[in-house]
Formats: sequence, C-alpha cells, structure tokens
Amino acid sequence: MITLEEAARYREELAEILREDAHNEERILRRLDQIRTQSGLQVYAALLLILTGLAIEESEARRHWEEILKHRRAHGAVERPPVPVGLAEGDPPGEALSAGPDGAVPRHRRFP
Repeated sequence: MITLEEAARYREELAEILREDAHNEERILRRLDQIRTQSGLQVYAALLLILTGLAIEESEARRHWEEILKHRRAHGAVERPPVPVGLAEGDPPGEALSAGPDGAVPRHRRFP
C-alpha cells in the first residue's frame, strides 16, 4: 500500500496531469499509466489518497477510479457544465494528505 509520504512526493505531478486536459479521460489514463511504468508508483492509490485521504490497495483504487469515470460519463448528460476529474482549485495544498491525530492515514472501509 502506498504511503502518505510517497503520494505527497507525486502530488503536484498528478495534479498537473488532471489539470492538463481535464475532459480527456483517455489522455489522463495514458499519462497515469506512463508514470506508473516509469516510476513504479501506484498511481491510482496515490490519486485516491491525495484526493480523499483514504489508503487503498492499487488494484482496488484502479477499480474505484474506473467507477468514478463511469459515473462521470453516465451523468454527463445532466444540464450543467461538466466537472473535470481533478483537484479543485480552491483546495488548500496538502489538505487531503493530512494524517489523523494519531498520525495514521485513514484506511478504506466498505459500508453495507
């Protein structure tokens, strides 16, 4: 499982990928796979840790990311401007990377 420190090292690079062409899912996926191949980084686990603060295994994080994209496509027909997949510009830097009071990173839990 990815650590908070490892995800933090790639935060800006991942955020830039999401901002580059926020509506081009294929390009985002290609760039994420390129980083994964070149660096060995668990990119989907890193993204979800950065965006949500949840530490998730890479394979499960990839499934969640695909569901996020699927949901986004399914609701794209709603009459409102599309929201790009990525970091909100108003988010304070490092906010989602904060560990809990005991220093632990929040763990992923499934709810019934």
